[in-house]
Amino acid sequence: RSILCRTGLGTVSVIYKYGGAGVIVKPGAPGIAEVLRVRVPRGVRIVTASLAPYEKGLLLSSPTMTAKVNRLGSEAIDMASDLTLESLVRAGEFFSEGLGIGSPQVRRLTRTAKTAGALGASQNMVGHAIHAVVLKGDVERVASALRSDKLSPEVAVYALAGGPAVNLD
Repeated sequence: RSILCRTGLGTVSVIYKYGGAGVIVKPGAPGIAEVLRVRVPRGVRIVTASLAPYEKGLLLSSPTMTAKVNRLGSEAIDMASDLTLESLVRAGEFFSEGLGIGSPQVRRLTRTAKTAGALGASQNMVGHAIHAVVLKGDVERVASALRSDKLSPEVAVYALAGGPAVNLD
């Protein structure tokens, strides 16, 4: 839907091309976006927690918000220019927090994931959902902490293997 409505930030292209780990240097649909691959060490998983759909059409049609997205995006690209997973996680958190559209519930879930052992966590762009980068040995603790939260998010675990993401649930 994001592709059809032109309301996305290019994250589908990262998943499509690199299995979810890349720096978007030019947003767009698969085949249009420019993405630099970030290598993911073995044993890294993505744990997601979703609360509800998010209507992002109005958000991304605002000239003020578009300017903010572009400014923060440029800074985040610079932060992740070494193409390591660590810098990508930091840049994602910087972008998400800087955009400032996360609800208190989304911020709560990112804190829960980090407290439970995630290497990093940030809001999905754009949504009432988060993704946490987690080492394989910490997956059950992080997923369990999110599932136990009183917000009752839908939780899923994914492996990244250099190709399209694979759902492990």
